[in-house]
Amino acid sequence: DLSVEPGSTEAGAVAKIPVRFNSPVGIGAAQFDLVFDPAVLKFKGVENGSQLLSGLVESNQVQPGRVRVALVSN
Repeated sequence: DLSVEPGSTEAGAVAKIPVRFNSPVGIGAAQFDLVFDPAVLKFKGVENGSQLLSGLVESNQVQPGRVRVALVSN
């Protein structure tokens, strides 16, 4: 189960949108899609957060407004 924290930013600024696992214990790998309005946001990339400090995170923009994220924990 995932949750996306709400956020806001000014036009032209970078917004970091945290995505969190609600029950992260025991997750070895996961994949999910982030869907957004490409007329409003531009995808820059993903980075490890506090729930996956040393794991591997990869992303690929599969179409405008849809990014596929895959991760593997250590």
